Amino acid sequence: MLHALLSRGPGGTARRLLVTVLAAALTVSAAWAGAVLAPAPDIDTAVGTATGVPDAFEVVDGAPLGEGQLLVGASKVSLYPDPDRMAATFPGATWLQGEENAGVCTTLSESTFTESFGDPEHPVHLATATASPWPENPDCLYQGGFGIGPVNPILHWDLGPGDPGYVADDDPETGYGLWARTIVLSDGVDEAVITVIDAEGFLYEYANKCVPSQLPVGCGAREIAERLGSELGIDPSAFVIASTHSHASVDLLGGWGFVPDWYFNQAYTAIEQSIREAHASMVPAHVEVGEERARQFNSERRDTYRSAEEQQLAWMRAVDAEDGEVIATVGAYAAHPTSYGNNDATAHADWVGVFTRRLEDRFGGIGMHLMTGLGNMSNRSGRTGSTALADLIPAVGEGHVLTSTDVRSTATVWQQPVTNAPLNALGLPGFFDRTFVATPATIRTGKTPDTAPCLSASPTSVQLQASAIRIGEDFALSAAPGEVFANLTNTVKEQSPALVTMPLGQANDALGYMPQQFELNEANMQGAGFVAGGVMVVNYEDSYAVDRCTGDMVLESTIAMLRGM
Repeated sequence: MLHALLSRGPGGTARRLLVTVLAAALTVSAAWAGAVLAPAPDIDTAVGTATGVPDAFEVVDGAPLGEGQLLVGASKVSLYPDPDRMAATFPGATWLQGEENAGVCTTLSESTFTESFGDPEHPVHLATATASPWPENPDCLYQGGFGIGPVNPILHWDLGPGDPGYVADDDPETGYGLWARTIVLSDGVDEAVITVIDAEGFLYEYANKCVPSQLPVGCGAREIAERLGSELGIDPSAFVIASTHSHASVDLLGGWGFVPDWYFNQAYTAIEQSIREAHASMVPAHVEVGEERARQFNSERRDTYRSAEEQQLAWMRAVDAEDGEVIATVGAYAAHPTSYGNNDATAHADWVGVFTRRLEDRFGGIGMHLMTGLGNMSNRSGRTGSTALADLIPAVGEGHVLTSTDVRSTATVWQQPVTNAPLNALGLPGFFDRTFVATPATIRTGKTPDTAPCLSASPTSVQLQASAIRIGEDFALSAAPGEVFANLTNTVKEQSPALVTMPLGQANDALGYMPQQFELNEANMQGAGFVAGGVMVVNYEDSYAVDRCTGDMVLESTIAMLRGM
């Protein structure tokens, strides 16, 4: 979740700062100012162009839904910050961009924390326009995943087609944009809604960014699924709202400075718009799926032991049954998107943007990418290697065409004990804006929970959800609420009854790393990984695991759901 600048770099200052943050957070109770959010105006949409009619698919003339077909629609909506458009709802909406604002946006330092937290006579500074306790500038946007707190402001934006000021050029490093992308698939009765946004993460629910008492509706993944589910007649369990986890993109979690209220409103409204547009554009389509070996594009990265990597790129493509045009191509693969670094303070979709644009250039329609077991996986192929990764997906008509197309979905929700003291310290006062509650919880899970269980209990807990979608007999997708590890996703694939399975991470939530019990050193959960990653038995990911049994609970719940469908 946090980049190596903190965990593996030379840095004494960053590590001392984090220790200061944690010590302060353990003793601070912050007051909150809720954000009043209202619907944003329409946001521009841009889509790719389509290819010709493939020979492998029969063109259907006027049939509403033929045998072996699904109704499919897709949409992508720009996330480019537009404070002028949002000013009608949020008067004074401002984004401080450009190098001249680097100093006024980068407000976090060791002296800041000494002044804010060290003296009990001085109250905690609260940036009320962002619902954040960080001492941040409320007119700035921040990148998520490098260091901690508001230290990496976004001063520029990688513009994509349709964004104001976009100019097409041949620079392989730019021109991708950041988007909310959605594909909706329906058998005529039941639907599956799959959305992914170019952001560090998006939460199941927010503790303070959208306070229900001050808002007619909520703005987390759960509330969006419930609201649009009711509006569109879709079961909320059928919604997957995932993030690409690009660390050069905007932070929507709060751990790295958060965003102004107007931009958060724009971002979650873009998610909703992409879903509505995809749903409204559904047409009869053929869907094909496949899985390609892609070992050379990622590598496992654990500090103190070696683990299995996830080797497969799973994919799905929908082709309009009437005119043969590609509606969308979706890839699912595991590799942390950190190859662009902080990109000279420029928001960027990282290698995922390169991958999805290549899909659109090759096939037309909309390209999408979903993260799988990324918790212990790094990108091996660099910034532009993902073009070759996208090229592993075969030509239209060369995949496995789904002939069984009934759509089913289900979800499992539970109260997860939180036994990680530093995450409690950051979560309870809202440094990560997730709802942590003082509700005791106990879980007992595992392959043999009676004889060899993973057992955990805590007076503090957090509500988590895992879900699964099945399309016919040959395709399945699961959604885990954080950075699950490759061993978990490999096991899901092995246990899934479907021919092709996409076991997603960072989906419907983004609550830290989720290794299984055997992969985690419990002592490291209490902060050692923050400052001593790679030393003796210390893995820095352990410090961002809410509990030692979370990964096991996700795995066993996922297997049970897939088998039950």
